[in-house]
Amino acid sequence: KNARPEIKGAVYRIQKDDALIPNGPRGNTLIWDSMKAASLIGLLKDTRPAVRDRAVEKMIEMGASILRDLEQVFNENEDPTFRKRCLWAVSRIQEERSLTMIRSALLDADAGVRQVAARSLGERKDAASVQVLTGLLQDTNAFVRGAAATALGLIGDREAVPDLFQHLNPSDPLHTQHAFVYALTEIGDLKGVLPYLRDSNRPYGQRMALRVIDALDADLEATSILPLLHSTDPDLRQEARQMASRRKEWKPAMIRVFRELSLEANSKQLNWQLIESLILSYAQEDDFQSALLETMSSAGQKPEFKEHLLNSIAFLDDLPETLEACVILGLKENAPELRSASLKLAARFEMPSNVLKFIAQLEAQEGVSKKDKVDALKVLVKHQDRLADGSIAFLTRLITDENTSVILSQHAAQVMGALRWHLLDESERDAYLKTIARARSFCLPALMYPFEHQAGINGEGEHGLNEDAWDVLGVQLAAQLERNPAVGSLPSGTVNLLRRMFSEKVSRAYAAMSEVLGDGLYTEQKQEMKLRSILQELGEGNASRGRVLFYKERLACASCHRIDSRGGQLGPDLSRIGRIREPRDLVEAVLYPSATVVNGYENYAFELSGGETLDGMIHRETREAVYLINGAMSEMRIDRKQIEHVHNSTVSLMPSGFEQILSRRELLDLIAYLQTCR
Repeated sequence: KNARPEIKGAVYRIQKDDALIPNGPRGNTLIWDSMKAASLIGLLKDTRPAVRDRAVEKMIEMGASILRDLEQVFNENEDPTFRKRCLWAVSRIQEERSLTMIRSALLDADAGVRQVAARSLGERKDAASVQVLTGLLQDTNAFVRGAAATALGLIGDREAVPDLFQHLNPSDPLHTQHAFVYALTEIGDLKGVLPYLRDSNRPYGQRMALRVIDALDADLEATSILPLLHSTDPDLRQEARQMASRRKEWKPAMIRVFRELSLEANSKQLNWQLIESLILSYAQEDDFQSALLETMSSAGQKPEFKEHLLNSIAFLDDLPETLEACVILGLKENAPELRSASLKLAARFEMPSNVLKFIAQLEAQEGVSKKDKVDALKVLVKHQDRLADGSIAFLTRLITDENTSVILSQHAAQVMGALRWHLLDESERDAYLKTIARARSFCLPALMYPFEHQAGINGEGEHGLNEDAWDVLGVQLAAQLERNPAVGSLPSGTVNLLRRMFSEKVSRAYAAMSEVLGDGLYTEQKQEMKLRSILQELGEGNASRGRVLFYKERLACASCHRIDSRGGQLGPDLSRIGRIREPRDLVEAVLYPSATVVNGYENYAFELSGGETLDGMIHRETREAVYLINGAMSEMRIDRKQIEHVHNSTVSLMPSGFEQILSRRELLDLIAYLQTCR
């Protein structure tokens, strides 16, 4: 009765406090040896499972002599549960007469009885029932159809293959669909399945045929699957891609497919997911690497195609040394999207010194866009933990300049936040702290990362700060936060992090930080007062000015949100937002985006087997992977095998702190415009 959690694999019997305790749960008080047939059959109605099971065992011992009684009771009784129990008992009596009784039950009025009968005949491998079972593939009940298909598979009659394919139905429940595939796989008639693989009029049938062939691990020429890779049916394409990725013997054919795709003139018709699948499957192969480098080196290849190649290569778990050259090839192009994809790839993997040198030269060039410069600095910080003279000042300007777009400012803060505090000299530390005092509100969380990292290594060797030094640093950080008007907009997660880092163990830092951060309840009260104040002035907003503001790069609203087919698609479509949301909801969503997150746009945190945690919004999914979009607008691929745990994040991808970015008039104008979106 006592739990023993230290004993792995222990089995517990759980009983509710008010549950009725059955009298003799195993029927040990019954006189089994002298029990007559009628009494044994009557025990099939007993509420005690162990008693029913023991009664069936006794019936099996009696064999053919009890079948007449079972058949009579089965035909006379109307209780479907009892009749199914009778049928299961009959199925275990290995007599020809029992088969006759079960066959007749295939036509019973009750679907549950038909299901039991079909399953029983399958277990008995009754070839005489194939014709009736084939008819049940059209039964009105999905469970009966599934049981009939399973039975045909267990019997193994190849004559059933055409009927199984004919009655495949994509709208069936998954368990029924699986039963049909199971049946075809058990029958194992490759010759009978191949015609349905070629029937392009029924893509669902092609997909199931492909699944059966794959399960049989049958030899198949790559030419049989190539047309399916270009099918107009997305599910069939995905099934074909998955099979192609597992068949390494098809590598030469898949390389030819890749080369053909690279020559496709109309990029809008390209199967981008097929290209990605080919790269993920064959990127470690020398022949395929040569084809990739040849395509990246081609002057006539479209930048859009090369960009997709680089983005797909970034999804690899390990980057082959040969493909490191793709980074430099992409950076040499004039197309901004190619440079961005190349820098993203360089930030994803460890890079050799020649690539890092090229990136450093690019970052130092005149005329390089601010975005490319920030992306380059991200790579250099990751690999070198330091920045060249002037880089911190450049990032600071982006973090503090009100005219810089929200996305670029946030990206710059993430790069600066990747610096390691113990590697900065005194002047760099001073510059960093002063940046915090002037940073825009949505940049502050990222700027706390160096302190979080430092807190993690304190007391662990040469890089740790002693308690007094940590106390002094906490006081300095609190002083700079106090100078920043946006400190009241810090997300609760950042506030809690600061409180944990500077706890009562460091008394001066704790006192200073507590004074700056204040009480959480007081913050909520301030937010409520702010909302009420704005709601009272809503009539003063100008929708025309608000529309202009919405599309301005400074706010970057349209980078994520779409209104009437214009804008991004990362966030919710706002075309009808004024009709479905109250004014208070709109104001709260702009100022405090994490207060409520729209269904379907939640931020998720994925804990991986290697200890890493990635967070973002689920952008798309396949059977093998989940693709996330994070706050930096970067897509990340997570192999499902690496996922240990997934949970909702309480923080929205939309940055907070717009009350510090927008003037009161601008906020009222923006809300006025959103109210007109109906």
